Amino acid sequence: MFIRIFGMSRRAASLRWCRAVEEVVSQSRGGSALSMAFLDLDERAAQRQAQKHQVQAPGPTLLATTEEGEVVARCADEAAVHAFLSRLQGR
Repeated sequence: MFIRIFGMSRRAASLRWCRAVEEVVSQSRGGSALSMAFLDLDERAAQRQAQKHQVQAPGPTLLATTEEGEVVARCADEAAVHAFLSRLQGR
């Protein structure tokens, strides 16, 4: 699974999302379906990917896809992101 976060500034809330994703990735190496995470903080690259995946939320958006590009989850608020990460961790 690939996780991308779009539309991020480097505000504290955005960094919390990044830390949460990094924590899930680091805990899941070796056995989880989660194999990679991309934190797209480069605005131009993030905009291109967001257009490709039709992400149209005005704020930050987390997008999880399979390796084939199928969208597994699209979360556009902090509560949804944390719920998604909790599901990945099996909580």
